[in-house]
Amino acid sequence: MKKITLCTLLLLATSSCNIWEPFDGEPDILEAAFQCLHAQNYACAIEKYNLLPDGTLKSQKLCTTYLTKAGISTSILINTMQESTFMMGKLANQLVPWSSTKQADIGQAVTHCTAYRTAVVGTTYEDNGKLLTSLAAITDCSLRMAKSDLFQSTTGADCDTAAAGATSNNGVIERGDISETSDGNLPGMCDADADACRDNLQNVALDLNDAEADISDIPVLGAADVAVVVRNQLLTDQVEP
Repeated sequence: MKKITLCTLLLLATSSCNIWEPFDGEPDILEAAFQCLHAQNYACAIEKYNLLPDGTLKSQKLCTTYLTKAGISTSILINTMQESTFMMGKLANQLVPWSSTKQADIGQAVTHCTAYRTAVVGTTYEDNGKLLTSLAAITDCSLRMAKSDLFQSTTGADCDTAAAGATSNNGVIERGDISETSDGNLPGMCDADADACRDNLQNVALDLNDAEADISDIPVLGAADVAVVVRNQLLTDQVEP
């Protein structure tokens, strides 16, 4: 399948608003949350969805709302998920500038999308769950790539040093943000973020394959891959020369 198919599937997954019949008392919550979303008040929508009883509907709503709050809009999906090359690097540039709030929102999206995926195993919505979980994982990694424009590490262990150099703090994710600097003293993208990308992307290719979506532009990373391997893989597959 082509990338446009993956984009279409993800759009369907993120726009599935009423795929379960609500129980008594839930329609009012869903309507109130819808009004919050219509006003682009995502914190309000999250507050309303948290009033839902724990379960599949709550997980799905929180999953998609946190993705939207972090910056994953329909236009971004269309502009990046149909790309045949450098998809994640282009998504990273769409998510610039990085912020801790965006990263926290994506962390919540990963949590709730994963809960949703677990809840729909064996149902007709299983592929929907895999697509949403994959989207959250890809976004998390792309946002960590975006972070490298602002923060790098002098030790490779912590991400607490303001990035410096010609390719840093310029609002564009370039190879110099991810890779080692020319003198080899800095690792570029922080080890902790590279490790998080590895953890997030380990099962994405398998899940997208199961969901019959194209995986040609998703890095295949193993559990034993170290940060330098992840950075090199991201450079090779995801950052334009």
